[in-house]
Amino acid sequence: MRGITKLFWALAAASWLVSMASCVEPASESDEIGYAELTTVSLVPTRDVSKSGVVGVGDTTNLYRDVDDGTTPSAADNDATYVRTTSGTEFTSHTTGYSGAPSGTVTQVTVTYRARRATGTGTAQILLYNGSTRLATSPQRTLGAWTTFTETFSGLSITTPNAIRTRIKFHNTALSGTLRYTQIFVTLTYGASTTDGGTATDSGGGGTDSGSGGTDSGSGGTDSGSGGGGLPTDANLKVAFIGDSANGSNFVNVLRLIRSEGAHMVMHQGDFDYAHDPDGFFATVDRELGASYPYFAAVGNHDADQWAGYSRHVLDHLSANGVTPDSPDLSDQKYAATYRGLKMVFVGENGNNAEFATFINTQLTGDNHIWRICAWHKDQRALQIGGKNDEMGWDVYENCRRLGAIVATAHEHSYERTRTLVSMTAQTVDTTCSSPTSLCVSPGRTFAFVSGLGGNSVRDQERCLPTTFPYGCLGEWAFIYASNQGATYGALFITFNVGGDPRHARGYFKDVAGRVVDTFDVMR
Repeated sequence: MRGITKLFWALAAASWLVSMASCVEPASESDEIGYAELTTVSLVPTRDVSKSGVVGVGDTTNLYRDVDDGTTPSAADNDATYVRTTSGTEFTSHTTGYSGAPSGTVTQVTVTYRARRATGTGTAQILLYNGSTRLATSPQRTLGAWTTFTETFSGLSITTPNAIRTRIKFHNTALSGTLRYTQIFVTLTYGASTTDGGTATDSGGGGTDSGSGGTDSGSGGTDSGSGGGGLPTDANLKVAFIGDSANGSNFVNVLRLIRSEGAHMVMHQGDFDYAHDPDGFFATVDRELGASYPYFAAVGNHDADQWAGYSRHVLDHLSANGVTPDSPDLSDQKYAATYRGLKMVFVGENGNNAEFATFINTQLTGDNHIWRICAWHKDQRALQIGGKNDEMGWDVYENCRRLGAIVATAHEHSYERTRTLVSMTAQTVDTTCSSPTSLCVSPGRTFAFVSGLGGNSVRDQERCLPTTFPYGCLGEWAFIYASNQGATYGALFITFNVGGDPRHARGYFKDVAGRVVDTFDVMR
């Protein structure tokens, strides 16, 4: 690998080249070199920004040095030095930064990289950033022998060129072996300034990314429209999802599990104690988690008669964390709130399903949070595996799917999770993102789950037999955990903004016996 980066600058007035690396110290993000005459410049990476699940071969500390092979594809040293994924890891990434760019407005960035499959099988994808703001996402490229890929992102207006970063994201679909890349460089095109943060188009054929935050096609889809989103959650925000808890020793054990797992908040999808005792129920919550612990909740059918009391405690917990819902009056069984960057919309169980569907649509249309949750208690029969009937109507489900929100429910006393669905009503699996352990969420596709093992009872699987994967019905179920599978009480945990990637989430269901029975990744 080259230890000294040479930057060649094309001058409008003459056809000669000047080597900058040997005589100019690389500029910082706020110290661009002022050459107004420049039209294009090519840069190799000069620092690592972040890495997840990758290692360097050559330089094991400064991984960017393993891929800074100059600014022509012929300079790549292929298998001499490179960055590779760790064996069998499904999603991995490496983010690099650049320096030495002249001042001015960059209107186009071309990213050139050279990658191959080694002993694994999978894809590579480029994400373009300006600082921490993602501007554009390329298509996924299927890897074979060494191949040079070029991704061009145009329509940009970047006024801080030295803040440009590139992230290469690998998806190892074989779940074994490794993938690798040996070279990456960017070519910046300068031009007249347009509106900062404008539309960034991937001319390589991968769709359009909005300036409000861009899109991450994850495992194959496109995130576009008003639901594209750009506001991240806090890094590694862990949420515990439970329901149907009762208020006995089983519930206490679940709360202690939540505490030991380090969850930052709870979303309880209803049926609290079956005893109509708001004060007694929240006395248990406050004793185990704390009176100021972030505890969000949807009303269940066994809570409705005392919802005024339960909701008063919910509002106290929200207020203790500086959370203000859209309305302080929760008597209509619906409210929306945002906590640490996570957008949540809660609706009720009283049968006003058309009203709830409209509320979801109003709250999520135009919302620009990356991660959004729709939460309620009851189910549609086809989206649970027990004995429940149609009680919510399909509009609430479809509005959440259409606007790119995860659907969290309870009511049935088991745990079950779908694959990525492009139709909730028909339970249609997304053929571009069909893995049971790698899910995709974007406008038009999402997944739903029932997490009803909060402590009351454990029921059996009545639908979509057999009891082992792949299950029956339409192939929509990714995982089922009921009495047939030896289930006991526990919680679903989802961590958002994982590994430095605001659009990556990772989930697992853990029971009070310490068993992690389900794990999965979600890409936004």
